[in-house]
Amino acid sequence: MVKKICCLEALDDDTKRSLILNMNDKSFFWDYEKCSEIKFLERIGLFFPQLGRNKNIVVKLYKNLHKLNIPEENKKLIELYYQLIKNGELV
Repeated sequence: MVKKICCLEALDDDTKRSLILNMNDKSFFWDYEKCSEIKFLERIGLFFPQLGRNKNIVVKLYKNLHKLNIPEENKKLIELYYQLIKNGELV
């Protein structure tokens, strides 16, 4: 089964469009060849925990939380996952 997501994308201050995409559509997440690590983590953080539950990614997300422009709810989930990993409850 292919998971689908619906996103609202801001094209500029006044224009928005909604997208329905397959979760495995990498072109949506990685739409350019090179990006900064913060932008890379921010994209993952926007869709956390559907993406990025790998231990190494969670640690990187946690260490850069203050730099990421993602919803507070996602930051709280990342903090929770990090604490579970740190306590050895999640591998």
